Amino acid sequence: MLPRMGSDGFGYEPRRALKRATSQSPLSRTRIFVVCLLALTAVFAVLAGLSWSLGDLRPGTPGLALNRIDGYGRPIGPASSGGRTLVADEGLAASQPTLQEGAFGGDDSVATFKAFAEATQTSPSIATVYLPADARWVGMDGANGSLAWLLQNGWSGTPYTLAIGVPMVPKNKLGHPVATLAKGASGAYDAYFRRLGKTLVAAGESTAYLRLGWEFDNAQLFPWGATTPTAESDFAQYFQQIVTTMRSVKGEQFKFVWNPDVEAFTSTSYDVGLAFPGSSYVDDIGIDVYDSQTWVNPSTPSTSWSEATLPDLTAAASFADQYGEPLVVAEWGVEPAGTNVGFGDDPLFMANMITWMKNPANNVAYESYFNGTGSHSLMGSTFQASFQTFTQSFG
Repeated sequence: MLPRMGSDGFGYEPRRALKRATSQSPLSRTRIFVVCLLALTAVFAVLAGLSWSLGDLRPGTPGLALNRIDGYGRPIGPASSGGRTLVADEGLAASQPTLQEGAFGGDDSVATFKAFAEATQTSPSIATVYLPADARWVGMDGANGSLAWLLQNGWSGTPYTLAIGVPMVPKNKLGHPVATLAKGASGAYDAYFRRLGKTLVAAGESTAYLRLGWEFDNAQLFPWGATTPTAESDFAQYFQQIVTTMRSVKGEQFKFVWNPDVEAFTSTSYDVGLAFPGSSYVDDIGIDVYDSQTWVNPSTPSTSWSEATLPDLTAAASFADQYGEPLVVAEWGVEPAGTNVGFGDDPLFMANMITWMKNPANNVAYESYFNGTGSHSLMGSTFQASFQTFTQSFG
């Protein structure tokens, strides 16, 4: 039977009960008054708490962190509004995933990767490697065991996750490209990437990060460079073709990384967004960051960071947040003084980068220091202060 109108949901009539109670002794009425007052106080407390909770979820105010999850169960970025991240409190912020450490050891071998970890007293879990870019398709897709040196005889069976630089336009031994972005966009090379996917899965590397056509904003350095609107459109469509093809491979759990240089996000003469294939084809947005002198005057480590590097990083983080993607700092490092306009031993850059990457508001999934032989290597005497800062921060 439904409760009668005016009842409390259990069939009682509180108003009549109260009327009966008020006809009792003054002491009873006093008790009733106290009980009612306490009840009203509790109701107001609940309503105030609800108002506070809802207020914390208003755009632009500190509140509950609303994280979305990608297909691999990883958070793909905190909810935001108007460029402001919604952060709950220090406790929730501290519970976010810890920045994963990675490195390029100096070549593609396990030995140099482990040597870097030992020298820096760190524990990188992500190993950056590169597929051959000058051995035609057969050298990079794994046909006839062509990648056994890297996989079965190298990284397979190790506890590390690979972050693989994948050339989109390989060259022959003479340095001539054997492909074009336009043909790739048409699906002409799908078979090669399907074979590469199968090769990686068979070698136990089904969870690798794949940096397709990394640093594509640099046409002088890479044959897959895309620096015109037409080339950028071809690059984006080619990227889509590769992702669709490799996701069709049974057992794959690849994470596809779209990876320009960080300064591309603030360039006034280049629209990096034209090369973006869409968030459904991208798992992480990668950036490569190096400590190079810039147009800033005076050109010092401090002004270069505050007026060039930090704005570049901020723009990249904003772009990633716009598409709900986490960032990865796929390559980063110090530069020798006098070559490639670097600042040399620069512990300020090192400390600032590490602090920025560890800040949960920037949503960086992993970093990978590029310990390239010579120019960026933290081993030896060239970058002693930077090395010290690195080991103190990560070691």
